Formats: sequence, structure tokens, C-alpha cells
Amino acid sequence: MSWTIVNVECLWNNIPGKLPAGKFLLSNSKVTKHANGWLPCHHRNIAYGLEFKSNGDISKITTMCTLKGKKRPKVSPKAFKKTISREVYFKKADIAYRDTATWTIAVLYPYWMIISMDIPSTFQLLCQNPEHLCCRNSSISIPDLYYNKERALCAINIALCMMSEKPFSDIVGFNERMDWQLQTKYNTASHQKPGLCVHNIQKYQNKWTTQEEIDIAKLIGCAIQKDNCELQLGSPYNVDGVIVVKTLEDAYRIQCYVDSPDIAMLTLPGDESRRKEMGLSNITLLKPCQTVCIPWAHTWGLQDWLQLIKRTPIHYTCIGRFDQYSKGRGQLFQNMFDAKFNCTRCPHYKVSNVEMVHTTSVVEFVHSILKTHAAKVVQCFSDDKWKDIDTGRRWLRTPRRVRSLTQRNDVKHPRTALVEEEFTIAVGNNASVIPCWSYEGLPVEIGVYLCNASTKAFDVNLARTHCRYKLYIVNCTSCLFSWEHKASKRNTINPFL
Repeated sequence: MSWTIVNVECLWNNIPGKLPAGKFLLSNSKVTKHANGWLPCHHRNIAYGLEFKSNGDISKITTMCTLKGKKRPKVSPKAFKKTISREVYFKKADIAYRDTATWTIAVLYPYWMIISMDIPSTFQLLCQNPEHLCCRNSSISIPDLYYNKERALCAINIALCMMSEKPFSDIVGFNERMDWQLQTKYNTASHQKPGLCVHNIQKYQNKWTTQEEIDIAKLIGCAIQKDNCELQLGSPYNVDGVIVVKTLEDAYRIQCYVDSPDIAMLTLPGDESRRKEMGLSNITLLKPCQTVCIPWAHTWGLQDWLQLIKRTPIHYTCIGRFDQYSKGRGQLFQNMFDAKFNCTRCPHYKVSNVEMVHTTSVVEFVHSILKTHAAKVVQCFSDDKWKDIDTGRRWLRTPRRVRSLTQRNDVKHPRTALVEEEFTIAVGNNASVIPCWSYEGLPVEIGVYLCNASTKAFDVNLARTHCRYKLYIVNCTSCLFSWEHKASKRNTINPFL
């Protein structure tokens, strides 16, 4: 179903090199509707394939084509009052009408990437090699395409079609390169040699990897060394220097462990009012040449460390643990430990009060737990879906986290009261039962692990690290008494050897 612009009713902030976003009256010959968003060309003879959000706003441009007969944009006079003059607007509109680069970028990238994008240079790179779209090391890549062959190949062919080029033909090479990228989604090397079509492959530290991975490892190894970095194995306990965290949730969580006024981030997500609502008005940008402390360093991936070393810290204290999963690519905290960095062992906070339970009705048991621990926060963990269980836990966004709903007389609609925070406006999906590896939130008072035939001892132990008072293990049929405490090592290039 194709949509054309009937009228441009409002124009928003002027964007250098691009037409502004705005409010449009659209038609598909049967239906006329209003929609907010960004469209790359406003001429009325452009047919768009569009996807819309639930509120009617434009979410994605899927196709663009020109219909017969050039029709310049029809714009309401009031649209020019604040953001852009009529002369500048129509000059931009005429350029956009014949701009293949903008059209190509518009059907490939989401608007949040386009708004700050240098379209000519991005288009030039795509003309040289359309695989830039899905190449993990490319500055113009789309992360959603890294590990999905079908979507990546579709995007490449869309780009080639927009450029009036033939469909992509190097399918064998493409598949080998994508297989390697998937194989190194979390690893940075492999014991198995990849296909011949994978570029810049070398054997390094007795493993197969690419020159790009070797260069990254050497860069990190030069910045972080044994004489300027020390490890603490355990929970955040003794911090020295400026605390550096990745997310607002980590910033909120660290304040539950230590009392420190100096918390910094590499970028400040959200606006100041949002951070103030979360009680994080003290968060600052990390300044260069600081002594830094990194809690939960085992959750930092390669890109996080690369961003950190750009600030040239003078000393690092890395606090992490091995009884939780690593996140991102690589496993640098493990690499530091293997390279014999100076390490202090600290307390590992996790619940020791564990009760094994067998029941024929899991739902009734969980409801009984809610009654027994009425004033407690209860979180269930399982790899299975349990739609009938609701402990009041919900996913929230910005940052992504799990919180508990509650009721308080001082919080009125549209606000929703929370246990851990004052309130929220938007409430997400039910998070009462989630896989343990996906949990993002504060340690809970009561945990319930709902086992199945594939439950791993490590995952149950992981659930212990998320609980403070008690953990119930329900219907366990495997032996968990070994209490696996360490996550599996990844195949990585160790920057410190």
C-alpha cells in the first residue's frame, strides 16, 4: 500500500542537509490520515511504503518511487512560522527530489541514525561496498543486521536497487563472512579456521582471528597494564576514585552498595529531568585523566572499554565476578585475571537461604509465596513462559530495568507508584517470570527459580546473586549440588599477554 503526501501541515526543527520532520496529511487513494515523522522528499508525486507506530506516527520507510508528473510540495503557510523560511525549504525540497543518496539512506536506516548522519559520505561507502550495512566493524553499519543473514542480504539488495544496480551476486562469500561474524558474536577468536572469503584472517595466540581484532586488543593492551590496573573479585565493596558505569540502571544500583558522590558515565543518556526523577542528578560525564573504578567490569564489552580508554584514565580499579554472565563481545575482566593482574578477593553478595520445593501447581505455589512474603519483592526466574504468574514486576524503559508496582495515596493517575522508585508514567510488559540471564534490576528480596529439564546449575547459582533474603528452587530434577560458580570462558584474544 503506497502513501503520497497531500499536504505538509507543520515543519519542525531544521536539520542541516535534510528536510525537516513534520506533520503530514497522507493518502493511499482510499484513506486519508495525519502522521508525524520524517520523510526525505515532500513532492506529491512520491509514493512511499510506510510502517506506522501504534499512535499513528511514521516508524519506517520501506519503499520510495516516483509517480508520473512532478508535483511540488503543498505546504500550509503556518508551517514556515518558526523553523525554516519558505525559500530555504523549497530549495531543500528540490534538491531532495533528485537526491539518490538521501532516498537510499531513507529506506535503509532508522530516523534516529539519519538525523545526525553525513549522508553523502555514508552513501559513498555503500557504493564502494554495500556489505558496510552489516559489517560489525563498519562505522555506518546497522546493528540489527549483524547476525541475520536474510535481513542483511535483503537490505543490501534494497540498497543496490535504489542505486539502479544489479542484485548482489557474491552469495558464497557473503555467507562465509556472516557465518564468521555470528561465530564471533561474543568471542573475538576461534579455534576453527573460517572460510577463504573472510578478510584479513590471521593466526594469533594460537587462534584464528582478524587483523581488526588484533589491532583492538593491542590498543587496549597499551592503555591498560598491570602497573595501572588492579582487580577486585566480588561485589562492589571498596571503591577508590571516580565510579564509572555504563547505564543509568548501573548508576542507580551502585548507590545501593556504596556511598559515593562521584559517579560518572561515558555519555549521559536522557535529559537532566529524567535523571533527577531517578535520583541521579549527581551523574556527570567522565573527565580525562581520572582515577576510575569500574563496578561490574565483567559486563563491559570491547566497545565499552574502547570508549573508556579514550578518556585516558590514569588508574583503573575493575570490580567483577565470574559467577555472572559476561556481556558484550570479549571477556576482558577474565583476560585481566588470566594475565595475573593484581587481584583482591572481596565478598560475593548472594543469598545463602535456599529452599528446594516440589509442587504439582507452580502457579498456586507462587501465589502462596506472595501471601507469605506480602511486604517483599518477589521475582521468578525461568526459561519457560508462565503467563498466569504476576508478582507485580514490570519492564520499564530508559533505562531498561525491572521494577515492582505498588500503590500509594500520594501517586495519582497517570503516574504509577513503584517500590524501588517514586513513580513511572509508562509501564511495560509483565516481568514476573524472566530468564535469569536477561535480568536487569536491583537485587530482590525473594527469588523463585522455576526449573525445567534443561535447567543448569550455573543459572540457579546466578539467581542466588540476584536475591537478598531467600531463593526457592521449584521442581528441580537435575543435580544442582555442584553449585557451578563460573561462567564459561569465551574464545578471545587476550590483550594482556
